Amino acid sequence: MTLTFAIEPLAEVWDGMIANARLHWAETEMAAAGEIFAPSFDRYAQYGAMYTVFTARDDGKLVGHCGMYLVASMHSQKLLATEDTWYLLPEYRKGRNAIHFYRFVEAEMRRRGAEKITMTAAPYNGACRIMEYLGYKLDCYKYSLDLKVSDHLLSPQGADSAMTNETVMEKSHVCTGPAAAP
Repeated sequence: MTLTFAIEPLAEVWDGMIANARLHWAETEMAAAGEIFAPSFDRYAQYGAMYTVFTARDDGKLVGHCGMYLVASMHSQKLLATEDTWYLLPEYRKGRNAIHFYRFVEAEMRRRGAEKITMTAAPYNGACRIMEYLGYKLDCYKYSLDLKVSDHLLSPQGADSAMTNETVMEKSHVCTGPAAAP
């Protein structure tokens, strides 16, 4: 099996990408948490040239894709490439397929002037090991908090007294590292 890597227009690859993305979603923690899979072509298309779709094909069959945003940092103005999604069908996660696909994406982002690439991976899958092998470094933790109104936005006094903006601001804090506490 020899994979072919390319950059393809979003409109031309959308249906195949979404079919694979649905499989990818089923493997993620979001699906396990009951999150709804609902990507929007129109939202992706709004990014225009700032969003690039990379594909991996085996004899024409779409077997993987990677979406990358390329934008200047709001803080440093450095051009950053940020992964939206990266996926290979399970039967293609053998040998050096993933490594070759990562290197293809990296080369194009470098060619376009990116100074840094950021990728995400859940700690329970093999992507972390591959990225570390390729030289990626863990440079931050990513935290999430589900903000369901019934769980987090109501005050301790009960459902009839929701937090005000002032209360939220009083409770917010700046994270200065692993030892920081609210």
